[in-house]
Amino acid sequence: MIRLIESHNMCVNLFQQASEVNVAWRALTIPVLEPLTSDRISSISRIVMGCLLASVSVATTQSILSLGTNLNNSTLSMAEKVPLAPRASGGSARDDEAEACAVEIVEKSLELLGAILALLRGSNRAGGHVVQNFTTMGAWVLFTGLMVQLNKTSQASYK
Repeated sequence: MIRLIESHNMCVNLFQQASEVNVAWRALTIPVLEPLTSDRISSISRIVMGCLLASVSVATTQSILSLGTNLNNSTLSMAEKVPLAPRASGGSARDDEAEACAVEIVEKSLELLGAILALLRGSNRAGGHVVQNFTTMGAWVLFTGLMVQLNKTSQASYK
């Protein structure tokens, strides 16, 4: 379970995560990945699933931070209390940059998933089962992460 303090700590590293996802996106969208061997497909799959996991984590962090400003501080333990500025429409420039980075991470990760799916579909070496497995892995990462996010944020909003 991600708590408010962990969300705040993750937000500090948001810019580094955005640059890492951007590097992966740039490297894997270059159309020179053929021939797709099983080792290359395995490496690409690990990178893309890591980017998807990062995007789900960032989305969860942003949800918790937006809920965290609305929570009553009396419900949090002393270790979880973090002084945060309200995230209203007049938030600071740093909050706006962090939110833009979070959106970029999610968008680049989903673009990367789509690009690699298109590459696998068009490949002569990768069979239909590879595309099916890759699609299933991506869907599992996204749905599992979103289920956790919905569960935790809905629990936090009821407290």
